[in-house]
Amino acid sequence: MSDPRRFGRISLSQDPARQPPVSKMGFDPLIKMPSLTDFSLQLDRKKRDIKATLLDQSFAAGVGNWVADEVLYQAAMHPQEMANQLSSKEVKKLHASLRK
Repeated sequence: MSDPRRFGRISLSQDPARQPPVSKMGFDPLIKMPSLTDFSLQLDRKKRDIKATLLDQSFAAGVGNWVADEVLYQAAMHPQEMANQLSSKEVKKLHASLRK
């Protein structure tokens, strides 16, 4: 591969899932969603707004801007609500919306 702008990179390894950056990625909502209890505990550790938390790839891998917007819309939540201050009802709605 030849990329004069150096936007791309190829790395070969025996076990890519155990090496950064892949090893630092969070759960994938389409493949394996954490239990509601684990999800709630993960949110309690985040001291930033819920949209930034959803966009953080170390929290939830593969969630982009439009997915985060749609999840928050379905959960009827404002994107600037703090992740660690959500009620258990809000966490449950968010968990269900992210699984869809």
